[in-house]
Amino acid sequence: MFYVFSTNGKLFGGPLEKLYQVNHTDRTTPSLNTDFSNSSVHLSQGDEESQQPSHSAIARYKATLPEKNQRELIYHVYQVMTKPVKVLDLTASLSSIYQAFKQYQFSAFPVVNANQQLHSLIQRHKFTDYLLELPSPKFHQLTLNDTPELLEPEVISTAPVTDVRRAAQIIIEQQTPSLPVVEPNGGVLGIVTKRDILSCLAKDPPLSLWC
Repeated sequence: MFYVFSTNGKLFGGPLEKLYQVNHTDRTTPSLNTDFSNSSVHLSQGDEESQQPSHSAIARYKATLPEKNQRELIYHVYQVMTKPVKVLDLTASLSSIYQAFKQYQFSAFPVVNANQQLHSLIQRHKFTDYLLELPSPKFHQLTLNDTPELLEPEVISTAPVTDVRRAAQIIIEQQTPSLPVVEPNGGVLGIVTKRDILSCLAKDPPLSLWC
């Protein structure tokens, strides 16, 4: 199952075959699971109870996980995704986002709305280009709420129980390094990247790939 979210809300939900029929305006980029506990960026963690839209899905996924040291076949995105994932909210200031991009080496942040639902992504290269044209005084005054042009208009995401091979197919075909992993209502559960899939191959030799 895949979803497309925009700054106006959820646009699409359905299988891969129907996703191909949706027109996308831009490509997505990855975000890393970086610790921003001491950062000035306004962030929310997907695993905090007060901010998580629902814990029922996570509980179901955990129930399927193997006991410690027990191997399992890799089938679904939730088995390889990075979690928890850190996200920006729309009150993040441009100056604090600049400091975060400067301090941490990642390509993008997922952005959530006031209900902690996936809203958009902000990409490093777009943010940098924007700052080059921005007068210095405004740099300390503006937030993401004031600069919607910085946000990706559409973001492809996936459900936790999506087949890993299908997620990899979208990552390759859309030339995007990552897919946010979300609940149907847009709550961000994690993120799956090329690195996650390759790490699974490198660290778990019994994993089989089929073409």
